[in-house]
Amino acid sequence: MAMSVAIDRPRGRFRSTKPNVVRPAPLSMRLLLIHPNADPSDITREIGLAPLRAWRCGETRFTPKGTPLEGVRRDTRWSHGFEVDKNATIETAMASALDKLAGKRRFLASLRETGGTAELIISLPGDTHQGASISVQLLKALADLGISLGIEVFPKTNG
Repeated sequence: MAMSVAIDRPRGRFRSTKPNVVRPAPLSMRLLLIHPNADPSDITREIGLAPLRAWRCGETRFTPKGTPLEGVRRDTRWSHGFEVDKNATIETAMASALDKLAGKRRFLASLRETGGTAELIISLPGDTHQGASISVQLLKALADLGISLGIEVFPKTNG
């Protein structure tokens, strides 16, 4: 059972409050692969997951709504959005994503050796408190796969 702790003002002493049930706020998680010139269809085949978004170096740039922009893409980008259970913690969501990538070590190493990067990005809403302690085992799994960890917080917008 979780106990919340509050600061007694103005003296700064801690006092216990009654136990709270902590419900994790919604989060999302995606894998982002960036490479100087890889073919996104090759990435999809090798990684074995459907892309959320993908484009190839040299393609015409577009807005998310499809409006053409000047210039071309300077690199290949490929991302996959992992399904995250609404009650998942940050650590359980990470563990699930890394389980899906465990057999891709060789491909991810090849991607890095040829100038690419891989990042697991956790996106959190900015209107709720969330926290996590990432275990050494998960950090090691990220390192073994050569994947960086990204964390994004999106502030609540008014309107």
